[in-house]
Amino acid sequence: MVKKVSGNKILLMQVLHELQNPNATAESVQQMALKDPELTYKILRVVNSAAVNLRREISSLSHAISLLGMDQVRRWVMLFLAKSDNGKPTELTRTMLVRGRMCELLAEMLDYKDPMECFIVGLLSQLDVMMDMKMEDLLSEVPLQQSVKDALTNHEGQAGLLLSEVEVYERGDFQKLKKLLPSQFYEVSYRHSLKWADQVLEAMQ
Repeated sequence: MVKKVSGNKILLMQVLHELQNPNATAESVQQMALKDPELTYKILRVVNSAAVNLRREISSLSHAISLLGMDQVRRWVMLFLAKSDNGKPTELTRTMLVRGRMCELLAEMLDYKDPMECFIVGLLSQLDVMMDMKMEDLLSEVPLQQSVKDALTNHEGQAGLLLSEVEVYERGDFQKLKKLLPSQFYEVSYRHSLKWADQVLEAMQ
């Protein structure tokens, strides 16, 4: 029997799908998210946390979208999709956060055109472990661009390449790195990502 995504993730996927709809508005996203007021509150709590470092309080999802844009709000929805709610250790969520942020930082340093895609690939790279599903089955249910799916399943494209590098760095197999950047850039981005992941985890509690 093929395992299905649990019901408490369905709304997140619907919101994610709306965020990727070119005709979506801040209000249409907010109306969908408000079906679960507790989830909306948690997303706003993270957006207002030190992990985002804004100078003003954000009071609604539509406000967040107008200030940050659809892509940034999509990032925070993804974070909750990656968060464990089935007894998996917090360390797994931390690893996913670190991977996502490190992929994004390396992409920015390499001047890749879509660092956010690299973040999403890193973040979701262990979603199959989190949800106890095969990655192929999981990706058939999650609304993601094909390039993201290819990076996750076959390590294809720029995002897939960065995911491979981050996984190698994470294991400490430094001699196997392709060295897309000097080694000190890997270390700085890894240290930053660890600190960022802890900030986000604290805000998500």
